[in-house]
Amino acid sequence: MIDKPQKPRYQKSPSISLLPDINTQNKATFVDPEKKMTSEEKALMRSRARAIIDTCLEEKQDTAMIIQNLETAYKEIGMKDDSFNQVLNLLRDLEGNDTKVMELMFLYKLNERDELNREAKKVTHDFHSGALDPNNKNSKYE
Repeated sequence: MIDKPQKPRYQKSPSISLLPDINTQNKATFVDPEKKMTSEEKALMRSRARAIIDTCLEEKQDTAMIIQNLETAYKEIGMKDDSFNQVLNLLRDLEGNDTKVMELMFLYKLNERDELNREAKKVTHDFHSGALDPNNKNSKYE
């Protein structure tokens, strides 16, 4: 016959508060919740709590600033990556051309891209200002 393992019997531990004992400086002991604290002990507990809260708030601000800096750096890297990819695509377009006209073709491609960007900005501005609205009496295009 096989004996079943018995469940361990645990004793109920005394209640432990998460408040540190103010009579010890750096020890990890806890205050008995049933013990009455003096006004000095309460003031000391409040000052420690305020110091902890202040430290937490400083850390929160520091963390927010670090996150903001990281987001800015991430955006800058994204813009540099986009710029690199544009130049790479431009050079791939020129890959089969003669080396004597490659510089001229490169400049033509750059000018074409800049002109396309300027035209896109102009059309976007006209759209947002309502210049392209057919119901607008002052519309440029009728």
